[in-house]
Amino acid sequence: MTSKQVFSALLPIAVLAALSCSKTQDTAPERRIFGNPPTIQTVGPFTDINYYNPQSHLDCDFTDIVNALLCQNGLLDVQPQMGRGWTRGVDPNDPNKVVFSDVPTSVPGVFIEGTYSELTFKVKVVDQESTPQQSNILLVSASYQPPDSPNERTLVLFDDGSTVDFPFEQKALVSEDCTVDIAQGICSCTGATYKIKSGDDPNGKGDGTFTRKFALSNPSASGFLNDCVMRSKHEIPVSVPAGDTLQFKIEAVDRQGNLTTWPSKLTAVVGAGSFVCNGDSCGCCLLHAFSQLAALPECHGLDGLISPSQAPNGVCKDIL
Repeated sequence: MTSKQVFSALLPIAVLAALSCSKTQDTAPERRIFGNPPTIQTVGPFTDINYYNPQSHLDCDFTDIVNALLCQNGLLDVQPQMGRGWTRGVDPNDPNKVVFSDVPTSVPGVFIEGTYSELTFKVKVVDQESTPQQSNILLVSASYQPPDSPNERTLVLFDDGSTVDFPFEQKALVSEDCTVDIAQGICSCTGATYKIKSGDDPNGKGDGTFTRKFALSNPSASGFLNDCVMRSKHEIPVSVPAGDTLQFKIEAVDRQGNLTTWPSKLTAVVGAGSFVCNGDSCGCCLLHAFSQLAALPECHGLDGLISPSQAPNGVCKDIL
């Protein structure tokens, strides 16, 4: 029997009981216990969506986080600038490599940018025993086995209209839930807890289409990138090496324990993600330094973060 791990913050005990049945890759498409099994009518991609994007782009504004760090250190009038950022490159042959963005920002600030692999599962399921008052469908899932693990992992799909929040804590070491109000003398940050969503159509709750958006990031991905995925996309980032091939088995279980398996698997090859901190170069470097990914002296001389009262040439030039 293949062991399973379920990626869901809220999973009823009844679901776990249903999964304890003999459920392997050799399971027949339908197994009747009581009544009729559920019917999987369609599995994405649909005409309006491709279930897999190996280079999904994201962009998060981290300016308030940098402003809060400076405010906590007595710099109250800092003005972030436009620029090409500053990123500690991930290169085993050159651990001191620094990457600047190819395209400078057109607005001032500190921005986390990058790419990751994104999957969107949409599965239409019906069950003859369902009523207008209660769906008879207990569980719809997409299961896969990582190449480096004997354990099968299961993603639970939801028909909730993206109304359910699943809390996940930030990954980076710099606290990201910040409040900055210079006039009131407030500049505080705590660890962020991001609300993960299923990705189901907000107008489609209870329509029989079960959805799950799922992020794959490379093991070397920055914690800031993973936090940006949760912050802007409301998806859980799971670490999978670039180039790995994953095959997803789609299944549906009803309340009587009847199991239906989609006859074919969905395949995804994990893409090579990218990451850069763009914008104010001094701000990006300080963000890395406070997250212990760089040393403060490395930021000396970088452009940006102008403080008219204390650092007219820039924090990294006049203070560091």
